[in-house]
Amino acid sequence: MHQYFRSIGFSHLVREQDIDRLLRSCEKHGMDSARRYIDSNEQMWLEIRVPVSGSMGLCITGYIGARGKFKRTAYYPYLRSEDMTSSVRPSVYRRVDGGHFSAIIDDARVGMTLIYQLDNPFDYLHRCGEGNPIPCNVISKLSGFCSKGFVLLPSAKADELRVRMPGDGQTQGSAGAVGSCGGGDGSDMRSAGAAGPNDGVDGQTQGSAGAASTGTPGQNAGVGQNCQPGMNNGAGLNGLPGQNVGFGMNPLPGQNVPNTYNGNQPGPNGKDGQNNQSDQEARMSLLEAARNGQTDAIEQLALEEMNTIATLSKRLQNEDIYSIVSSVFMPQGVECEIYLVVGDILKVERIRNEITGEMIYDLTLSANDMIIHVAINEADLEGEPMPGRRFKGRIWLQGRIEF
Repeated sequence: MHQYFRSIGFSHLVREQDIDRLLRSCEKHGMDSARRYIDSNEQMWLEIRVPVSGSMGLCITGYIGARGKFKRTAYYPYLRSEDMTSSVRPSVYRRVDGGHFSAIIDDARVGMTLIYQLDNPFDYLHRCGEGNPIPCNVISKLSGFCSKGFVLLPSAKADELRVRMPGDGQTQGSAGAVGSCGGGDGSDMRSAGAAGPNDGVDGQTQGSAGAASTGTPGQNAGVGQNCQPGMNNGAGLNGLPGQNVGFGMNPLPGQNVPNTYNGNQPGPNGKDGQNNQSDQEARMSLLEAARNGQTDAIEQLALEEMNTIATLSKRLQNEDIYSIVSSVFMPQGVECEIYLVVGDILKVERIRNEITGEMIYDLTLSANDMIIHVAINEADLEGEPMPGRRFKGRIWLQGRIEF
């Protein structure tokens, strides 16, 4: 049984015979619309897709055997994304078991090679033929499936995350468990705060890292109020080295800074999206130079890494790791298509599985400046997803190549 069937609303299917019954029904009803491909050995292959909503469903592949009978070889959930993830030309290889194709892209934004299961192998076979190179003018649209995820508060890094409070004060949330901090006239912002109220006189309030709590409306910390170490404060208060007072957190040296969804909103450190894009392009050029063997680029990256480790070790004494690192995209486990992702939630879509009635979240994320979609069962997501917050989860990555 595929581990991520529950991600598209089939959490009740726990036995192999239940899965087999569902797949046989899908094969029966989807055979007329199946796509066909004849390989070099004159073997006919079929791909059957059964949607459970507009953008996600089940895919079954197999071949026509003796007496014209369909033989199933593989099945998996799919999620169709309409957002471009990467314009880097991928390479495609058939797996040794012969059931699937894997695609590889070497995108400098994540600093490693991304491997994902190809969701449209028939398009690739019809267009290029197995083993042939892919044209340069293609894009990859990646999606993922998660069986357990968490909603995190945003790292305080951009103007759009700040809320004006009564009395000309300002409030800003920091990363941690989801709570709330009240304002004098009812306006509030989700924040993580230490136990106890925030009191003061001059209209400024701030949550500290730790367990969630709720501030009392109208009781706001004033100018001069002391804060816990490592937190961002309002005007006139000092933050730790590497933090901007009132505006959020600077990324560590060498860390990728995610842009906003449209690339035009103010980014971290008060910069706009264009400046962030320039910084990102400069870093990508540096990584590309290092791959080509340029000594200066390799030494500069090594120096940045040492500075990052030193700064991170110092800040971890007083701060939570998810307040420092805003975005993560890294391999996890022994399977090459499994990744740990922490990314900003750009869009939330709640979808109903038309077969089982279970509710599914289709989350549009920005992780290391790459846009991906993640499907997760509503029952498997801890927290309330909203644009501006972050998602953390272990995903199985798949994607489509658009020719």
